Formats: sequence, C-alpha cells, structure tokens
Amino acid sequence: MKAILQSIKPQYCELIAAGKKTIEVRKTKPQIQLPFKCYIYMTKSEDGCYSDWEYPRKQKVIGEYVCDEIVEFTVDEYSDHSYFISDDELAETCLSQEELWDYGKGKILYGWHISNLVIYDKPKELSEFRIIDKEYLTKCPYRSRIYNNPDYTNGALLKGSFVCVDDGEPDFCRGQCKGAKKPLTRPPQSWCYVEGI
Repeated sequence: MKAILQSIKPQYCELIAAGKKTIEVRKTKPQIQLPFKCYIYMTKSEDGCYSDWEYPRKQKVIGEYVCDEIVEFTVDEYSDHSYFISDDELAETCLSQEELWDYGKGKILYGWHISNLVIYDKPKELSEFRIIDKEYLTKCPYRSRIYNNPDYTNGALLKGSFVCVDDGEPDFCRGQCKGAKKPLTRPPQSWCYVEGI
C-alpha cells in the first residue's frame, strides 16, 4: 500500500486521536490509488504551548490511518463565503465554515477520510521514514528519459518518464533501487510520499 506522511497541527492531532476528527481537509490530494496509508506528524505548536497529551508527541510521528475516500468540497454558489458540505461532514472536520473559507479561500478543498486509525504508544522519529533521493537519481548512470529511448516504449514517447537499464532489461524507473531512498530529515509543509516502516 502506498504511503504518505502528513503534517498536522497539535490541536487537530488530539482531535483525531480522540476519534472526533474523521475528515482531514487539504488543498491538494495525492495522485495514487485509494486506499493508501497516512502517517501523522505532529507539527510545532504555533504558540509553543502543548497540552499534557501533546507534549510527549511534539514534532514526532504519532500514528497512522488508512485514507479510503477523498471527497471534494466546492464553493456553495448560493451562500457567501461558504463551502458546499453537509452538516455531518462539517462536524467530522472539526472546523467551521469560516475556518474552511479562511483556509481554502474559495478554491476546491479535499476531505481525506480517516479510517483504521492507530495511535502509537511510542511516537516515531522522522528519520525512521524514507523518501526518494532526487539528487541520487539525477546522478544514476542507469536512468534516462524515455523520450530519448523510444524503443523501450514500443515507439511511444512518454515525455517526462524515466527508464532504468541496470539489469540490462529496461523497466520504468520509480526510484525503488538501492541508494535511491534517504531518511526524512524535515517534515513536509502539507504532505509527502514516504516509504513506510
């Protein structure tokens, strides 16, 4: 199952852990097949203060869930500064219409459904997660752009894609080879693809 690491504010992490917040609202969504796993990273507190529950989990990966559905929230054309969202879904976000508007400013928002939630007894460090090392891939001698090698795609040109010829037999390069992964050293602004633990 593909995996993503999400940065979430402490107050929302606590609501998720309590089972009150079951929809996480984002401005974007990943281009991967549902369902996928989401690891929850608790960000810094904006005021530097943490609740007793938050403090031992601050700036760590506190748990995981499975995102099994993503719904779109669009602007309600019949109401000023609000989104078309049911009362039940709004309650599941633990946000108000005003907070949604302040966040989305009229652009499409995505509600990631939280299912199969697991909160870790012992939070995990960011360094336990791995991401694709783009610098390594740019220097890899076996990787080249497909449009430079049309024979690998039966004559079709897939601009922007890469092929790997490490084993002699060409295959799409997806950054899965040894050395192409590195430990995550800083949290994403919103979310990023990761290799699970």
